[in-house]
Amino acid sequence: MKIGISNLAWPAGDDAKIAPILAALGVDTVDLAPGKYAARAGWPEAAAVDHVRRWWADFGISIRGVQSLFFGQPHLNLFGEVAVREAMLARFEHVAELAERLGASKLVFGSPGNRRRGAFAASEAGPAAIEFARRAGDIAAAHHALLCIEAAPVAYGGDFAVTTHEAAAWVEAAAHPAVRLQLDTGIATLLGEDFTELVERNAHLTGHIHVSEANLAILGDSDTKHEVFAAAIGGTLPHLGVTIEMLARPEEDAAPAVERAVRYALLHYGAS
Repeated sequence: MKIGISNLAWPAGDDAKIAPILAALGVDTVDLAPGKYAARAGWPEAAAVDHVRRWWADFGISIRGVQSLFFGQPHLNLFGEVAVREAMLARFEHVAELAERLGASKLVFGSPGNRRRGAFAASEAGPAAIEFARRAGDIAAAHHALLCIEAAPVAYGGDFAVTTHEAAAWVEAAAHPAVRLQLDTGIATLLGEDFTELVERNAHLTGHIHVSEANLAILGDSDTKHEVFAAAIGGTLPHLGVTIEMLARPEEDAAPAVERAVRYALLHYGAS
């Protein structure tokens, strides 16, 4: 399988340290959190976005996915008032346009804080979420991308679609060709989910896969059973490849942590 990595793994401004490491190890895709570039001059104007895409391309790396879609927008909630939901869809369209310009085709929707049901009636939550997913799916499709819905566990601040099975049910109910499931090994580990069963049951719904540890620790630093995950993905969804997701640690230099994680992923997933 091909291995990619999310730029959540290193601080903003460290791209020049990380890109040569990735290229040397054969990593040719990244997922980007656009907020990492917010301090750049001109961002998110077209010229600045184009520069980021070309910069990565110079290392032989393409941008596959975009995540943290609603970072810095805590007022947006798919269970909010009509005006709030419309503003959230407008924000999503802005991010989808940016993603298309970057060349990304996967729009990862975790964002627990932006889909907190709170006091919203449980009986109305499902229909509201389905409507949102379908409208967001239309937007994603218009920009040649997939909306990939991820579980938002309670431990991560979620209260709707908190398990992978619930996220899959949301995707299935939306019944939209551009709305897919995001699988995440760290979430499956945190929740004690049977990942092999998740893959077998939901292969037809899956659009993107993150390999991670619970709480986004450095990949390989926990006792997660990545050999089990790799066998499940490699047996059913090898064409999707996997993307490493982990958080930069302020007490650790990101470069050796990224190299260690990529080598670990190559060992466990690269041959599958």
